[in-house]
Amino acid sequence: MITFRPTGGIPRRKPVTPEGGSIRFSHAAAGLALTLVVTAFCLRAPFTCVGPLADVIQTDLGVSSGTMGSVTTIPLLMFAAFSVVMGDLGRRYRAGYVMVLGLSMVLVGVICRSLLGTYGLFLGTAVVGIGITAGNVLIPAFIKAHFPGRIGRLTGIYTAMMSLMSAVAGAVSVPLGDALGWQGSLMVWGVLIAVVLAMWVPHRDCSLDEDVPEAGGRRALLSSPMTWFIALYLGLQSLIYYAIVAWMAVILQSKGLDPSEAGVVVSVYMIVGIAGSLLLPVAAGGRRDLRALGAGLGLMYIAGLVLLLVSSGSPVSLSLPILLCGLCGGACITYPSMLFGLRTRTSGDSSSVSGIAQSVGYLVAAVGPVAVGAMHDATSGWDLGIVFLICIAVSLVLLGYLIGRDVTIGVRKG
Repeated sequence: MITFRPTGGIPRRKPVTPEGGSIRFSHAAAGLALTLVVTAFCLRAPFTCVGPLADVIQTDLGVSSGTMGSVTTIPLLMFAAFSVVMGDLGRRYRAGYVMVLGLSMVLVGVICRSLLGTYGLFLGTAVVGIGITAGNVLIPAFIKAHFPGRIGRLTGIYTAMMSLMSAVAGAVSVPLGDALGWQGSLMVWGVLIAVVLAMWVPHRDCSLDEDVPEAGGRRALLSSPMTWFIALYLGLQSLIYYAIVAWMAVILQSKGLDPSEAGVVVSVYMIVGIAGSLLLPVAAGGRRDLRALGAGLGLMYIAGLVLLLVSSGSPVSLSLPILLCGLCGGACITYPSMLFGLRTRTSGDSSSVSGIAQSVGYLVAAVGPVAVGAMHDATSGWDLGIVFLICIAVSLVLLGYLIGRDVTIGVRKG
């Protein structure tokens, strides 16, 4: 039986209700829900704030463009390397302590990269990436454990807030850099992280499952095709997302938009993605069979990318592809995150599947910006790169259908 243990409190049994059911929150549970949501503010902003300042940092530190570009890749590699580790830690120990440790690492990394020059920038970025991994992996498991009747809603809100803060970080980094210098602009996020870390302290004793998984349980998760389908879906949708984020502004400029117009369009793309994250649970409607929804997301992505490929530089021709790609970008992030809870038996299993999927997924995702950039270098244009992303979106139709089946990972029917 899953229990909720606030610090110094008495274990409380939670009602297990179907998605969309009614749960009356205790004050402790409401506090945990709020903490989970605001944690999303710390899971992308600490590294998305670097991109707009890249030229200033590069000039100040005297590093090459290739070296500076690796700062964007380091967090993805850390996600890939440490997701399984965080999943195991959250399953074996009190996950609240793991979250406190992870956020402490993010705070230390932010300080390190702001104060210790070139080496501090890279070391701090790596530490930030490792710390963020704790939240990436464990937040879906916390939602599964403590809010089983609100998996879709809370996951949608959580991923939407993550996207929102990514957009905010990108928008305010340069003005903050003008006022405080790039070091100060990066350091500002330490204040937010410290606040969220303080919010986790009362919940440091929160755990996932009280029951001990049966022998061979991890093997059952690894041997399930569903685990690997979700991992591949997560990786391929992230590949598209990070490639678009990395190159969309440049692609739009190649179609005739000036840099300021391109920046506005990219901001619209991110804002629409927030709507996609929030609308997906509504579209799911509490159903467990999500095959049509999963395949439909892939088809929408294909349509959006094809329209982007053939569009001119006019705002009218770009509005529909940006709308479709933005909605799919947000929804496709929420979809596998929601399934970590819906397709597993326990929150411990959710933590393990989340760790496995994110280790594989972010390793795949790291290929996207590099591959599309290399195709541009080879052809002096962006069409081949967009066609490559269309092919990836085609695979999301099949994978979205497969992971939409009502199957519980690690449990054999009959």
